[in-house]
Formats: sequence, C-alpha cells, structure tokens
Amino acid sequence: TLANGKILQLGGTDGRGRGVGAPELYTPGIGWKTLDGANSSAVARDWFYPRAWLASDGRVVLLQQSSVLVMDASGNGTVQVVGRTPFAQADSLPSIMYDVDKILTLDTRGNAWIMDMSGPVPTFQQTAALGELRHWSNMTLLADGSVMVSGGSAVDNSVTRLHNRLEGVTNEVAIWNPGTGEWTRDDEAALARLYHSS
Repeated sequence: TLANGKILQLGGTDGRGRGVGAPELYTPGIGWKTLDGANSSAVARDWFYPRAWLASDGRVVLLQQSSVLVMDASGNGTVQVVGRTPFAQADSLPSIMYDVDKILTLDTRGNAWIMDMSGPVPTFQQTAALGELRHWSNMTLLADGSVMVSGGSAVDNSVTRLHNRLEGVTNEVAIWNPGTGEWTRDDEAALARLYHSS
C-alpha cells in the first residue's frame, strides 16, 4: 500500500508461466493501471515473492537476490537499479521492515543485515549473525520493536531424518534486538515449519 492509499502490485507470472516485469497500480474506486514506465526485466526475473517496501519519501525499494531497485509509482512509473547487495539473497529467506526506512534481512550464509532506505541509495550494515541458514522461516515484528524469526531449515524445504533426528530443521525461535543488534534464543515449536510456514 502506498502513502496515497493506492495499491502497487508486482511480481508473479503470466498465463504462460513467465515472470511479469510491469507493475500495476490499483486506485480505489477507479481500478487498475499498468505502469509501463516501470516495466523491468529485473522485476520479471525476480517474480517469486518480490521484496518491496515503501520508503518514508514515497519511493518503493526492492531488494533482490543481488541488487537493489528504486521504483516511483507516480505517473507512468519508473524503476532503476541503484546498487548491489554486499551479500547473496534467496527467495526463500525472510526480510522485514522493523522501523521507518529500516529492513532486517537474512543472507544465504546465516548472516543478518540492515538495509537503510533513508538516503537516495539504500545502504547496508551487517548486524549480529543468526548463525544458521533458515530457508522458509518467518520474521515477525513484535510489539516491543524486536524481530522474531521462527521455523525454517538449512535444507531448502526438506525434512529429512538422520539418526532419528530432523536434519537441518530449526524449531527454536530467535529474537533480534534492534537496540543491541544481538540475537537471543527462545522456545521451540513442536513441528517443523517450512514452505508455506505461516
């Protein structure tokens, strides 16, 4: 949802299974409009669960597997690649906006990063590592401003048994404190939560 109440839709595939690069804008009471000026092959390639957030200045910032895009949804729309991430992302790893212009995201090595969208080009800062890969985990913003990570597995969407134990699955909750940048561990779920974990 944009600041003006309009809805930006992006990602997904067409009837032939190809990624869609042209976002659409829904105006309540009026209907849909294709933003042809923001059509992007980068968005079409990253059609599966695109990560996009509304910055405080009205821009839409997209975090992809290795790049960062900035979209303007006004008029006919525009989009441009403004930088690269200092880490590798995957569609199966979570990200969340935990504060104004601040995104917490996990990388493919179990590290955690903060993306700051407050400037013209988003910047990245590494925070304490989660220490484990958690494909298809969930991030939940808690009432005190901390972020909980639950579920997931080091093995992409796979529950396997090794010596009568689940291999790679993490049932233990981890909670990230934005004030300290540190993680603490908490209770465990009884069952593995993978795709669709929520």
